[in-house]
Amino acid sequence: MLEGAIVTHWKYASTLFSHSLLTKNENRALMRKAHRLLLIRSTRSYRTASYLPLTVIERMPPMEYLVHTRAIMYTYKNDIPFNPHPFPPLPCTPVKPKTLLLTLNKHILKLWRKEWEEHTTTGQWTMQLIPEADAHSFPTTFWTTQILTVHGLFRAYLYKFHRSNTPACPHCQHPNDTAEHALKYCTLDAGKRPPLDQLMPTNPQFRYFSTLVMRSRWQIEKENHNLEQANKLAE
Repeated sequence: MLEGAIVTHWKYASTLFSHSLLTKNENRALMRKAHRLLLIRSTRSYRTASYLPLTVIERMPPMEYLVHTRAIMYTYKNDIPFNPHPFPPLPCTPVKPKTLLLTLNKHILKLWRKEWEEHTTTGQWTMQLIPEADAHSFPTTFWTTQILTVHGLFRAYLYKFHRSNTPACPHCQHPNDTAEHALKYCTLDAGKRPPLDQLMPTNPQFRYFSTLVMRSRWQIEKENHNLEQANKLAE
């Protein structure tokens, strides 16, 4: 619903500004900044999550690629010259719009995959789980997104933002409580953990167990918080 209501507005009149997304990095950055807010909403992720990993989790290419595609389709249908780099030139001989759209979508996927493979600054854990863009197909939830992004109820993450006094796991005292630790090694719900080779986003067991783990953590934190509040009131 968010995509249908908002993305269509971003694509409006794209033939007038899509070229500036290629020639001016600041315009491209502004487009991605706005798109990131949409992805945070749609994936139900923490607001600190990075842009490119969110596109992979949501299976939605970077917004400028979609804008270029819309501009190319419009100019082709109206016989207007338009060949933005790095997109392929418009065909010399007429083709059906549907055929051209399929070609452009394949090219978008190629560019997106290349950018994801070469991305080294953020989302390295996400890349381990989803090494290829457009590789998983299950809907994300508030629970699964925390595991996929490492932004969530993990003491190592909370410690970075001064929301925890220690990065150690409160359940098994491991010194670095990360998403990988919670998913693969933590003693919490360990008896229900499937084999490690099944804990990949393409496997239904991943969604089941990651949801179980994060809900358990959330419930324990909630109970601890309520206990602390009760103790303060008692004092």
